[in-house]
Amino acid sequence: MNRVQPMIARKNVAAYARVSTDRDEQQSSYETQVSYYENMIRERADWNYVNVYTNESISSTSTAHREGFRRMIDDALHGKIDLIITKSVSRFARNTVDSLTTIRELKEHHVEVFFEKENIWTFDGKGEQLLTIMSSLVHEESRSISENVKWGVRKKYEEETYRIPYGNLMGYTRAKDGGLKIVEEEAKIVRLIFRMFLNGSTYTDIKNHLESQGIKTKFGRDKWDRSVIKQMLMNEKYKGDLILQKIYTPDFITKKQVKNKGAIPSYYVTNSHQGIISAEDFDRVQKMIADRKYRYGKDRLGCHTPFPFSHRVQRATCKSWYTRGVATRYTKKKVPGWICWKNKYDSDQRCPSHRVPEAVLEQEFVNALNELLEDKQTILEEWSEKFDATYNTEKLQAKADRIQERMEKIAEKAEKLI
Repeated sequence: MNRVQPMIARKNVAAYARVSTDRDEQQSSYETQVSYYENMIRERADWNYVNVYTNESISSTSTAHREGFRRMIDDALHGKIDLIITKSVSRFARNTVDSLTTIRELKEHHVEVFFEKENIWTFDGKGEQLLTIMSSLVHEESRSISENVKWGVRKKYEEETYRIPYGNLMGYTRAKDGGLKIVEEEAKIVRLIFRMFLNGSTYTDIKNHLESQGIKTKFGRDKWDRSVIKQMLMNEKYKGDLILQKIYTPDFITKKQVKNKGAIPSYYVTNSHQGIISAEDFDRVQKMIADRKYRYGKDRLGCHTPFPFSHRVQRATCKSWYTRGVATRYTKKKVPGWICWKNKYDSDQRCPSHRVPEAVLEQEFVNALNELLEDKQTILEEWSEKFDATYNTEKLQAKADRIQERMEKIAEKAEKLI
């Protein structure tokens, strides 16, 4: 007589292993975890080994930055995994929201999680209650660690045992004593940028000149960004000073950095290292930036304009912009004028144009405006036609009416079905 054998339902089982640092002892722990979980799963007759998902040498309070973790969850949600084994709640996620959200999502897809250290099975009736308590403790531990780190950093600032960041700073490199030393080739570029700005050049003027001369950025790129040039002009490190804690991390979970606008203490250190720009020139630049910001607003390219004709007067032949300068006559009277950018800065391809007094430009502007005003009726009619054509919304309104009519019909059908 044949005996009926009960069939064993085999679960597809995976494990998750993670270590926080890349030190040798942690590397050994990581390899041990992988080997341990693989043997553990393969030894069970009712389990099918899927994989040991790992995040090596990554420490994060959010699951958003763990590639191995995200891959495991994705496989589980697609039906490839029935059970996930991990060492503890702290290895799975270090904040309550991430932990509970992920586990509830897995439960909806019939995937269980087992935490060895705490002996918690998430399908167990008490599992989620225990998990909430454990996750909250881990969450508080992460917050405490974060506060301790912040306190340590601020203590270093107060005791002046900090290290000056230089990785993105053109003109400097790390000295043997841990401070900063000037890289002269890069420092020449910094001085050029400040000199051009002091002479009245806009950010775009400086950008164009640097690119036309083949001068590369700190990271070897050919293209310069106006915002980078502005940041350089406002960076106090170039005059030898240092502001500590310009940015900070308000949320230890997201780790998103924001500008410090007085929420926490900041520290200003004078003469912390050798400056590339004199303090006087740096302060003059800051005043000019402030004047540009509030004097004339922005031009059509989004640049702050220091003068009414900035980025508006162009040489017909070489297509370069005119920049403003002030000449001092023998009477010691300052006379403003405008000169082609190439004639002013490009010694190899000088433009044959001459300096134009600002008073001449002002008069020419008035003459051009008067010519327009003589025929203003024609201009207003053309503008009115273009305005009507641009902002005619009849077609859009008709389309909106059709959509509204469809919505009402659908709502009527839905009401009948209910």
